[in-house]
Amino acid sequence: MVYWRDGRLYPVKNLRPAGRGRWQPVLHFIDTELVARIDGDIGTIEITEGPAATPERVNDALLLARGIAPASVSREVWPRLPEAVRNSIEARVREVERKVSSQLRNFSNEEAVTGAFFSQLSDSFSQPDGWRAESPRQL
Repeated sequence: MVYWRDGRLYPVKNLRPAGRGRWQPVLHFIDTELVARIDGDIGTIEITEGPAATPERVNDALLLARGIAPASVSREVWPRLPEAVRNSIEARVREVERKVSSQLRNFSNEEAVTGAFFSQLSDSFSQPDGWRAESPRQL
């Protein structure tokens, strides 16, 4: 769960040992401060928005839940891309994500999943108007 208070996000992990279910909700945050509840893992992520949700807060909450500092992600490039290029990239990433997540049981660890994802992702996306975007390469 990720909460919003005093102008910043607070990720809260509230887990119990396997077989015991979840602990009761953390009491020092109130329900109206909830941005998102993020459950699941690669391939089966479920996001439930709370009363304090905005699109930007939910995006940042997902990053925090995955261990990524939102400040480390550049937001400058994506909005400047034409919508057709963004749609093309999103469609291709979702297609590869579906293929890889349907085979999750075949991978031994997260690195293998990441390798399969990037090996199936096209190296570049081009549009007739001259725009071209390249996917990151693994080392």
